[in-house]
Amino acid sequence: MPSEWAKRVECWDAIREGKLELPAHLPPELTAPATSADGNGFDPVDVGNINEAGTDLSSLILRIRPLFARETTLRRDALPTRIAELMGYAATDPKAQVDTEHIIQAAIKRGILQEEDGDISLLGRNISAYPRDVLKEQFLASMNGNNWMERSESIPRFARWLGFKRTGPNIEEAARSVINSLIRADRLEKTGSQIRRI
Repeated sequence: MPSEWAKRVECWDAIREGKLELPAHLPPELTAPATSADGNGFDPVDVGNINEAGTDLSSLILRIRPLFARETTLRRDALPTRIAELMGYAATDPKAQVDTEHIIQAAIKRGILQEEDGDISLLGRNISAYPRDVLKEQFLASMNGNNWMERSESIPRFARWLGFKRTGPNIEEAARSVINSLIRADRLEKTGSQIRRI
């Protein structure tokens, strides 16, 4: 049964080792920005097309926050060069220009970065700096569609979605509060220890 095979470690290892070859130009239905069911403009779908081994979007997103450890803002035109360096590209490489733009857009959609007047900065240095509504929308966006998920699994997933490498007590507390709030607002459904988007 495919569903049973998909749960096995061997399956995930095979997927991880495989290389996905995508065409240079994707059809419009795969590149058009999606909107969520309630029309709030938040996109629950991952964006970007990073196919090189070790440079997948998820791992690169986790390297965005350290770029702002010493500087609170970066000029919009300087950020692609810094990200290209993380990916092992030369800044002038055309592929780097496309891929770094995807990463920046993904980080903005996820609420990691914000852009204002050509400057890019972190939307929140820590979880407590985020507006509550942003946390709710980004938690929903971090969910795996409307599939059931363990609460304990959803919290580190949410932390990584927001670019945090570790899930400390502040993130856990904030995430639990967001989950309870979304359940009360009928935006999450629960059964036992599992939750899913409604």
